[in-house]
Amino acid sequence: MRTIVYRLNGKENLYDFNTIKNIVKYQRSKLQRKLKKISGTDIVRYKNQNLYKEEVLFLLMEETLFKELDKIENMKNEQPEN
Repeated sequence: MRTIVYRLNGKENLYDFNTIKNIVKYQRSKLQRKLKKISGTDIVRYKNQNLYKEEVLFLLMEETLFKELDKIENMKNEQPEN
């Protein structure tokens, strides 16, 4: 997996669409829907690419983490106790 990070003014990390897609392991269409739902998403255009702030990546990772934790918790609750 190749991670491409762009640095804006030496302080902000920006990620392109494909890098975010590979990190959070979403399909293209699902990621596009999620990005539209996130309010206040600033998109930087650079060399015909949409670049997103690091905060957007963290929000998507956080959502994925909570979803997986809920799955694990539900699986534990469904198992019959001895």
